[in-house]
Amino acid sequence: MREPGSRRPPERACAGRRGDHLLIRHVLVTGAQVSGREVVVAALARAQNALPLTRATVVAAGPAASGPPLGGAEGGAVTVVPGRGLRAWLRALLVLWRAGPDPAATHVLHTHGSSALLLACVLRLPPGARWRCAALVHTNHGFVETLVARRMLGPAELFLHRFADRVVACSPRQVARLARGAGRPVDVVVNGIEVPPPVTARRRALARARLGLGDRFPVVGIVGRLAPEKRHDVFLTAGEGIIRHFPDAVLVIAGDGPRRDEIRRIVRERRLGDRVVLLGHVADTAGVYAALDLLLHTSDTEGTPLAVIEAMAAGVPVVATAVGGVPALLGHGRHGALAPRRRPHLLAAAAVRVLADPALRQSLARSARAHAAGELSAERMCTRLGEVYAAATGG
Repeated sequence: MREPGSRRPPERACAGRRGDHLLIRHVLVTGAQVSGREVVVAALARAQNALPLTRATVVAAGPAASGPPLGGAEGGAVTVVPGRGLRAWLRALLVLWRAGPDPAATHVLHTHGSSALLLACVLRLPPGARWRCAALVHTNHGFVETLVARRMLGPAELFLHRFADRVVACSPRQVARLARGAGRPVDVVVNGIEVPPPVTARRRALARARLGLGDRFPVVGIVGRLAPEKRHDVFLTAGEGIIRHFPDAVLVIAGDGPRRDEIRRIVRERRLGDRVVLLGHVADTAGVYAALDLLLHTSDTEGTPLAVIEAMAAGVPVVATAVGGVPALLGHGRHGALAPRRRPHLLAAAAVRVLADPALRQSLARSARAHAAGELSAERMCTRLGEVYAAATGG
């Protein structure tokens, strides 16, 4: 791990690369459902556009590109490329090829995800290509390796890292692996969000009323795509353990994705229908966090999960699996409780311990919110990336 700015990129004969204005073009290819990556990029673009002499735009291709949060990235122009798969990727390539960089400004192509990185590499491949004037910064948001196809693509993505001027990791846990792939050190810039105001008692009551929860206790939730790596089956098993200790407990699942039908089947087979609230996709998750007594995050694999950061910022105690960048986010237990992955009984025990102790709940909530406001804000992420951009552009 190293501080941003410790390595200068190779010099390029490119007129105008060091203009007075910094123009940042974020590029990402989305899936069928919105993920934390889109939320982070939208917040980052807004923060960057609040800076003087800086302009951030977003080119987003894929099914989830047209809706929130990218559609609401005020202050930053968002170019939505419709379609899915290869068709959307080729359309995004054409959009960027036609646009080209402004020779009077300093340009950064900031890619998010392996498909976006490949697109940028193709843009800069032909001799004399205009996008060779732009510095290429790539953020790896984590590896999802629960599927065989994803595991096979991992080495290809690591190879592509060698063509970026800077490679950014979202958590210290990724650094060693990414450094081997990129063939050089890696910058660490933890994801950030726009930290909301504290949740008031009135807002909490309204949020619970909207979900039909009333004064039920505890309300335990999970927020995220219904994808294999999130392990909603583990969440439900751990939830059964919580219900045994708290007969009035409610389990809230917010999100949509390919495991939707399987989760519904598990709820039906275990006769949890009156204990589980399936919200589906929620565009504004702030109301969900306001209603929760605890976030139970049960993933098998993670980078820097947005749901954990959002819960911390909302002052919601977190119990999570100790995977990826989660231990670092939670201060290795100072800002939340950790348990091994695929151990629902240990997750349930940790959750019960937090829920049964009001003083512990309040202490974790205060500590988590303070840490999120100080270290996990979009503004802090913007400042750290500014150092990365300066190193990538040579000044």
